[in-house]
Amino acid sequence: MATDSPSSQSIESQVLKFLDAWSRGERPEPRDYLPPDEDPHNALLELLHAELQYRLRNRELIRVESLIERYPELYDQPDDIAALLATEFRQRRRQEPELTALEFHERFPQLDFDFSTMDWTHHDRPPTVVPLEKVAGYTLLNELGRGGMGVVYRAIQLDLQRPVALKTLRAAADERELRRFRTEAELLARLRHPQIVPIYAIGMSDGRPFFTMELIDGGNLASQLTLEAMPAMKAAELVRQLAMGIAAAHRIGIVHRDLKPANILLTLDGTPKITDFGLAKHLESTSLDMTDAGQLIGTPSYMSPEQASGESMHIGPATDIFSLGAILYECLTGRTPFRGISVHDTLRHVREIDPIPIRRLRRLVPRDLETITLRCLHKQPSQRYATAELLADDLARFHQGLPVMARPILTTERVGRWMQRNPLFASAIGLLGMVIVGIIGLGIQVLIEQANEVMIREAGIIVLQAENAAKSRIVMRLDQALKQSEQRRADVTRFSGMSAKLIAEMGQRIASEGRIDAGVLYLLRALEIDAGQNPAFGRAIRTSLTAWLREIHPVRWIADRPQSGDRE
Repeated sequence: MATDSPSSQSIESQVLKFLDAWSRGERPEPRDYLPPDEDPHNALLELLHAELQYRLRNRELIRVESLIERYPELYDQPDDIAALLATEFRQRRRQEPELTALEFHERFPQLDFDFSTMDWTHHDRPPTVVPLEKVAGYTLLNELGRGGMGVVYRAIQLDLQRPVALKTLRAAADERELRRFRTEAELLARLRHPQIVPIYAIGMSDGRPFFTMELIDGGNLASQLTLEAMPAMKAAELVRQLAMGIAAAHRIGIVHRDLKPANILLTLDGTPKITDFGLAKHLESTSLDMTDAGQLIGTPSYMSPEQASGESMHIGPATDIFSLGAILYECLTGRTPFRGISVHDTLRHVREIDPIPIRRLRRLVPRDLETITLRCLHKQPSQRYATAELLADDLARFHQGLPVMARPILTTERVGRWMQRNPLFASAIGLLGMVIVGIIGLGIQVLIEQANEVMIREAGIIVLQAENAAKSRIVMRLDQALKQSEQRRADVTRFSGMSAKLIAEMGQRIASEGRIDAGVLYLLRALEIDAGQNPAFGRAIRTSLTAWLREIHPVRWIADRPQSGDRE
């Protein structure tokens, strides 16, 4: 058998790096991994076969057509297309035993190929195989995933002949990563819940630690969300189960700190299970927290604001509840709640910007489910659900068609948040409003005084004229003057009423926007200008004042109400 040439070894090395990037959650471009000393077309095919296998193995909905669209030069290469179809067929057949070649012939009727006789390798070189480690007592079958700290393999536990997931620390790990790896194993050993992947055993192999867990064969939630958004009921039930699992961890003082779709594994029947407690924190033990103060821990799009600010002292159960809200948001919309043009920009969105309301993106999502999600994503930890159990209970109520406990974010609260983020602008608007009210009030007072002066002056003229006129003429002129005076008074009264209504409407609008105290001042000014001229208007204003004052002093209002037992 011929030995591999240096260029062949270079291709294998690049494929390993390419697959490693995929396992870290990146979406690498194959052309960036082309070796310089190899035919670029053959090398590109090698990388495309590796990508197709990896993504299908992780249950992504990818087909050969999408590769051809990305690389149009494949259109004129029927043999290369047939080889890619063979790779797709072979990988999908493992997950779909009923799959036949008919589908592929219908998709590519112009190609003449026979899967039953086709050589499964797309060139003479054997497929790239990642070298597996050896662990005593286990047979390692294939690599399932790779992260910054460790590698997870599908393995067989020899003494019990059961399939397991075996996680081991990578060879180049430092002392800090070794402590974190052990911490993850210790925390997992304390957890027992159907929604948390259980640990089976802990051991050492060639001086490197490993532990085994239940093998979950349904892929992860991240691969499911690449297809499309979930139906509302399915998303609510999935996150309810996750909330119950996280609640079990919180009860013994463990905070996950890195909840995201990639860390949610799915069984073949779709049951979610939480994994990867490598960044978890034990609230009652500083020895089990391997992170420094101010260090950013987690994944930016699913971080809580306190994580994004590096405020490790404020991290607690509410942190995981925020991440569950981010997962629910993505399940319902097909996109993460916080997106920036860079990691720094994404962190700024997490800290300062509210997510787009779900129903603006998908109108069919029920309003109650949107309310639950946005409560989880509140910037202030104290305004989220107090516990993960309460979140699970609210999702259960939604699933059963019962009223949920979460309440929609009111306009007043949104205005309050905006004022907190923009204090100078908010103060300027408030000052401008007070100036406008003052100008209107001053103008009304001047008009009233001018009207009174006119009436007095004209009445005096009429009296002087009446003294020199006949008695009948005096009576007639006085009667005319009284009518004119009444008309002018009516005009002033009408103008005052219109001004009072204008100020009252302004007060109602300001109070509705959240500045209740300022709105009440406007209403009191309207009542003063009306001065009892319009009793119905006065009653309406007093009713509004009573309602708004309850909002300002709800406790006092409740205390002042007569109790049923106090009534005679």
